[in-house]
Amino acid sequence: MDEIFGTISVPASDIDDFVLRRTDGRVVYNFGVVVDDIDMEITHVIRGVGHLSNTPKQVLLFQAFERAVPVFAHFPTVLGSDGHKLSKRAGATPFNELQRQGFPPDAVLNYLSLLGWSHPEEKEVLTRSELVAAMSLDRVGKSDTQMDAEKLLWVCQQHLALESLEELTGHVEPFIDRDRFAGLGADASSAVDALRTRLSTYGDINDHLGLLFAEDDAAALSIRREVGADPEARVVLAAVRARLEALESWQAEALSDAVRAGGGDAGVRGANLFHPLRLVLIGAEKGPDLGKILAGIGMIEAFRRMDEALS
Repeated sequence: MDEIFGTISVPASDIDDFVLRRTDGRVVYNFGVVVDDIDMEITHVIRGVGHLSNTPKQVLLFQAFERAVPVFAHFPTVLGSDGHKLSKRAGATPFNELQRQGFPPDAVLNYLSLLGWSHPEEKEVLTRSELVAAMSLDRVGKSDTQMDAEKLLWVCQQHLALESLEELTGHVEPFIDRDRFAGLGADASSAVDALRTRLSTYGDINDHLGLLFAEDDAAALSIRREVGADPEARVVLAAVRARLEALESWQAEALSDAVRAGGGDAGVRGANLFHPLRLVLIGAEKGPDLGKILAGIGMIEAFRRMDEALS
């Protein structure tokens, strides 16, 4: 009886007089694992369906030793994105490589749990404790399942969204290339907050910090001067700068309010307010909330960039 595939019958004629020990004294796999399971008092043997063919011989050995036969459950095969079986040489990424790239451990565990198993309420984003509470063999399917790199990244994004800013910053910090982004202050939390919706893994941070801290200063300066040459944009920049300078706290929410107030002073809103500010601050019309951008780059750097446009 298999917990996933149900009752399986094998004709006695299909089971040969199999070897237990080789002539050099080494025991074969089927004999060794049964002895180990008995020694460790294993109650459940949960493994891949590729071992299903070994099970009849192992059941006979348990019976020969007059020991209780454990519960067997064989999971479906996990295939690569190309539809072929995963192997060490093809398709399978080692866990230490996922760790090096900054994949959240709980997200990887969550995704792997979905390969062949489903939650009773069809939930896909599950914490470790939720998995422990919900996992059962009766929800495991029989059909082969397939790795999906995009789905893995989606699950990772959902897990990052569940982390507090303090937790996320702590996890991201070891991956930050401080030499590359020297303008980033010691506390990276504001920058992480501005970019967090763009991250799928902790290691993604360096792919997006360039939005806040441009590596091509000459190109960034050219954009600022171009914006500053527009009389209407100059009015917006000056009004917002005055509001920012009057702030007592350089926090994202207060900064967003100051930007809107500056827009009111200049008589603009929407794209006429946000586009010139973003172009001056990050070199692009679209991006994170302006309050988070300002918090991420810091007061001194924000004023420097605005003054370059206004000078």
